[in-house]
Amino acid sequence: MKNKFGITPENCRINQIEFGINLIVPFCVYVFLSNCIMHKKSRFKWCKTNGKGHFILAEYQRYIFKLYDKATQYKNQNYSIDNEILRLEIKYRNMEDLRTKYKIYTLEDFLTFGLENFVTLLIEKWEEVIFFEKEIFENTKYEYKYNNVNFWEELNPDNFKYHRKEMDKKIAKFGKSTKDYIAKAIQEKSNELLQTLPELNINV
Repeated sequence: MKNKFGITPENCRINQIEFGINLIVPFCVYVFLSNCIMHKKSRFKWCKTNGKGHFILAEYQRYIFKLYDKATQYKNQNYSIDNEILRLEIKYRNMEDLRTKYKIYTLEDFLTFGLENFVTLLIEKWEEVIFFEKEIFENTKYEYKYNNVNFWEELNPDNFKYHRKEMDKKIAKFGKSTKDYIAKAIQEKSNELLQTLPELNINV
């Protein structure tokens, strides 16, 4: 990198960064997106463009967390796609969080931090999502609570925390969930990709 491009990682300051992953999933991504109720305490915003199809995002001052139907985007670009593909993505609008928490200022800091740790950040953002587990709660007294963004938004902080904890307990008791499936899929796909990447030699 230094010899070929004249880039010295320690002097290459990062101002924005975006990372994500595509997952082939065994379910309809559009339905999946409709079951993503909130990220932390923020309602997801639904968006649709001619190029990207349907996607949802939680927008904050420092970053954007986005989930979208990648297969539709490919089809709109005239690719032949048979699978359902979910993409999860984080875009840091500025580096304040990464600088404060992880001391990432330059490309050298980024390389030292390691791609595998960005995978962890992506999983953490996914784990913050309130996801309606239809298989567990459909046709129960909880269906119209947990699947209702207004229910969550109207709770005070203590009640929000209580219901989130109770929901998680019920999901854990059931033994399997879409939330767990996606978290494991992110980790497994990331491991697969990281094994295929050549080691980056900054002195080349």
